[in-house]
Amino acid sequence: MKKILKGILPGLVLITLATPGFAENRQGAVTVSPYVGGYLLDEEQHEVNRPMFGLRTGYNFTENFGAEAMFGYSLTETKLHYGPRRETDLYRYGIDLLYHFMPQSNFVPFVVIGGGGTNFYTPNTPSEPSHYAGLFSYGGGVKYFVADNVALRGDVRGVLLVHDTGHQNLEYSAGLTFQFGGVRKTDACRLTPSADTTEMKVAAVIPSAADTTAPTVSFTAPVDGATAAPLNQKVNAAFSKAMDPATITAATFTLKQDKTPVSGNVTSAASTATFTPARNFEKGKVYIATLTTGAKDLAGNALERDYVWRFTAFSGPRVVKVLSTLENSHFNFDSAEITENGKDLLKHDVTILKADPNMKIRISGYTSAIGSEEYNQKLSERRAAAAKEYLVKTGGIDGNRITTIGYGEKNPAKYEAEPSDKNSAAAHANMRVLIEVIED
Repeated sequence: MKKILKGILPGLVLITLATPGFAENRQGAVTVSPYVGGYLLDEEQHEVNRPMFGLRTGYNFTENFGAEAMFGYSLTETKLHYGPRRETDLYRYGIDLLYHFMPQSNFVPFVVIGGGGTNFYTPNTPSEPSHYAGLFSYGGGVKYFVADNVALRGDVRGVLLVHDTGHQNLEYSAGLTFQFGGVRKTDACRLTPSADTTEMKVAAVIPSAADTTAPTVSFTAPVDGATAAPLNQKVNAAFSKAMDPATITAATFTLKQDKTPVSGNVTSAASTATFTPARNFEKGKVYIATLTTGAKDLAGNALERDYVWRFTAFSGPRVVKVLSTLENSHFNFDSAEITENGKDLLKHDVTILKADPNMKIRISGYTSAIGSEEYNQKLSERRAAAAKEYLVKTGGIDGNRITTIGYGEKNPAKYEAEPSDKNSAAAHANMRVLIEVIED
C-alpha cells in the first residue's frame, strides 16, 4: 500500500502544478468525471489489488456544495491459500456529498463523505458466487481547472465496509471533470475579435437590470437642529448605499457659518462622508452643512436634491472622566426606574463622591433611535433625573454638585443602520446614562 501511495502523490502534485485555468466550481453546473485508479482491499478479503475504472456524475447545488453518483469496476481475482485463483468482478457504486473550498479559484480542494455498496461476483465457485457489502466512504481531493469547463482531478478515500465485514479499504483515483452550465461569477469581461482580426476589443458583461435608484442621506452627526454640538466635532453623513468617492469632494460637501464658508478636508468611505474642519467651531454659532446633487452612487445616480442640515456649536464644562455608565439593562424596560444592579453601581459612585467633596458631576442621558424623537428626548431626561434623585435622596450627595442633561437620540455613540432593531449592537450602545466628572 505504501508503495502505491508513493506513486499516487507525485501525480497529484503534478496536477496542482498544471498550467492555470480560467474557470471556477460553478453553482448549478452538471459534472461528469471519468477516472482511473485503484482499490486496495483489506488482506482478509483475499482478493488481488487491481486497477479500477469508473465514472462520476454530479450536480453543484451551490458553488461550495454538491452531490455525485458514482460507479466503478475492477477485474480482480481471489487469492485463497487453497484452490485455484478465480477471476472476480468487483463493482463499486454509491452517492457522495462534496464540499468545495475556494470555489472561485482554479485550484479547488474538497472533502467528501458518502455511502453505497460493493458487489463481488466470482463465477464457477462452489460457494456463493456473489457477495454484497454496504459501505461508508470519506476523504477528499482536488480539482484544478485548465479550461472553462475542464479540470484535472485527484481523489483519495477510505472505504469502511459496514455489512457484516468491517473491512477497511482504500480507494484512489485520477481523472478529469467536465462541467456543463451553471452560474458564472468571474465573467466580468471577455476579449473578443472585432471585424479587424488584428484588433481585440473588450466586451463588457451587461447587468440584467440597471440600478436607477437615487441615494438618500440616512444619518448625520451632528443631527439637524442639534443645539449642543461639541466645538471640536467632525461633521459626518451616511448614505443609503455605497457612493462614488470621486464625487464626495469639497465641492459637493460644504459647511458654512451663516454665509461664510468653513475650510476643511472631505473624506469618504463606502456609504459615509466626513467633513473635518480646519479649526474648532465657535461657541453659540449656527453652522449649515450641505450635500449637493453632485454626490453620486457607484451606478452614477445622484442625490435627487441638495440635502441641508443645521446645528449650533456649544461649549459645556470639560469632562475629566466618566465615573460610571448606566446601560439600558440598569433601567426597567422603557422606563426611568433604576434596577437593583443600577443602584449598586450608583452606590459605588456615592462612595467616590463622598471621598472628594469638591468633585462635580454631570449626568447625561442618551437613547437609541427607536421611537419618536420627542419621546426619546423625554426618556433621556427622565433617566438622567432618576440617577440624580438616587444620588441625592439615597446617597446623601449635595444636589448642587450635580447637573443633568438629556440628549435623546441626537448624540449616538454608534450609527444605527436599522433604527427599528432595538436589539442591535448599535442600539444597545446608544441606550446609556453617563456619570461624568466635570470641570467648569
